[in-house]
Amino acid sequence: LTAASSMVSRFAESKKNILLPLLESGIAHEDWRVRLAALQLMGTLLLRLAGSQGKLYVGQEGDRFDEEDNDIVNVVTYEYERRIEKALGLEKRDLLMGKIYLMRSDTMNQVGQMAWRVWSNCVVNTPTMLNKILPTLMHNTINDLATENLELQETASYALGELIEKMGVDILRSMLPILTSKLIDDNANTRKGACIGLAQIMKSGHKSYLVAYQSEFIESVKIALCDIDDLVRSAAKETYHAVLIVGKQKVVDEIIPFLLNKLKHADQSSTIDIIHDALIGVLNVSDREVLPLLIPALTSDVLTLKTAHTLSILAPYFGRTFFRFISQTLTCIVQSLKDSIHDDETKT
Repeated sequence: LTAASSMVSRFAESKKNILLPLLESGIAHEDWRVRLAALQLMGTLLLRLAGSQGKLYVGQEGDRFDEEDNDIVNVVTYEYERRIEKALGLEKRDLLMGKIYLMRSDTMNQVGQMAWRVWSNCVVNTPTMLNKILPTLMHNTINDLATENLELQETASYALGELIEKMGVDILRSMLPILTSKLIDDNANTRKGACIGLAQIMKSGHKSYLVAYQSEFIESVKIALCDIDDLVRSAAKETYHAVLIVGKQKVVDEIIPFLLNKLKHADQSSTIDIIHDALIGVLNVSDREVLPLLIPALTSDVLTLKTAHTLSILAPYFGRTFFRFISQTLTCIVQSLKDSIHDDETKT
């Protein structure tokens, strides 16, 4: 590692196009020791590109800079940031800084501490930098949330939660349009990651400012619950639960009529199945709040074949609250049967 650090220091500027891909793959490695070493080398490279003569390394006393036994004091300036941006280009700078920010929340403390030090020695003002790299940061976060790698999921969730806790409504205002736009992305994993991200925001944010964006969250849940992909809908149910905790009955009052209206006008079996799955999901989360809207809507008129089919599909998920609606439901079923028999007799 010492030899690698010396090589990075020596060739940081002249061979950065060779070094960067190697270090990027290293900081994404599943072994935390590889991530730690790659971060250390990435920090040294960025410092050299910024014009510092230091090397970042891990010692018994933590991370520090050293070159030929001379003490080097690293004072971050906006000039450092400009040099790094010029050397890497805007797109690559955003990508790297986004990855480093996420790694501050790595599941291994050593990696998180190293990422924090790399970040703090390259960035003057964290909120300003985050606003610059936010689209790229959110893209990375969504991808990590949607992955099957549990460590990456945990890291991204924690980072997103910390971002909301520390920067609050300012970052939320910029973040929401990015996440909601990803709900209609062509890639199902991206849509799934966006759902998980929205749920994490609801869990981490303060209710005082989340309520102001309640309508946006509800609209996002409507879209996600009707997604054609099973995994996206599964993630959407978690998002619904998170939004329900903040918005309470207003969430149910908007989402249930929306789903019932889509069901009423659906004419393809695949679409009907998707809406049934969405209704099952919300029933599993909040049957007590959902049934007072759902049952009257389904039993307010004579049962059609579609309505009867919906009742039969949803019935196993009604829960104990359904006892309040047994009489209403049975009355509707019996009356529908009588009307059907009468119609048959009339035809005969």
